[in-house]
Amino acid sequence: MAGMTIHGGTKKGPGLGGGFHKLTAAQMTLIGTRAILVMRQRITSGINLAGGGAKPYSKRGPIYVPISGAGGQTKTSVRGREVITKPLMRAAKGAGTAKHAMGKSRSGRSMKFANYTAYKQYLGKGGQRDLEVSGAMLRAVKVVRASVNYCAIGFGSALQEAKARGNQRIDPWFGLAINDQKVVAAYTAQVYGQPISTSTAA
Repeated sequence: MAGMTIHGGTKKGPGLGGGFHKLTAAQMTLIGTRAILVMRQRITSGINLAGGGAKPYSKRGPIYVPISGAGGQTKTSVRGREVITKPLMRAAKGAGTAKHAMGKSRSGRSMKFANYTAYKQYLGKGGQRDLEVSGAMLRAVKVVRASVNYCAIGFGSALQEAKARGNQRIDPWFGLAINDQKVVAAYTAQVYGQPISTSTAA
């Protein structure tokens, strides 16, 4: 995943010689940060890069999610799945989402779920593809480079980028959808004038 780039510059007003005002690296970082926020809001609403509903998670299963503390397991996540902890079990029971679990595995070290959707519902999240289970992948998206009239958006973690690549192949999500670009353009116009803003994603 090559990432996403944003190029900007604001038109000079009448009598200023034409051309464009240059935006500083700091200003481009702010624009990039706003672009990330807009992209995340779209994703968590279950909308893909094309602007349509995101593909549902696979119905294949069952899947097994490790239980923290069972057999000495202490990891907080495994293969993108949040480990089931005792507080999480209590929360699921209290919220009524424990019904989505199929019980423990024979070894007692894992919780069994019919599929990924059931696992997310157990966590109290929606069943749609919003790419947010632990939230680690979306939190890893950041402005990785910024200079005059330019910023690049990528990942601060190779592991999370690998997960992002996998999800991108299933249903493209990384980048600015048409509506995202309009929102970012409105923001930059309000703050910096009339912007030129383009984005690309791989």
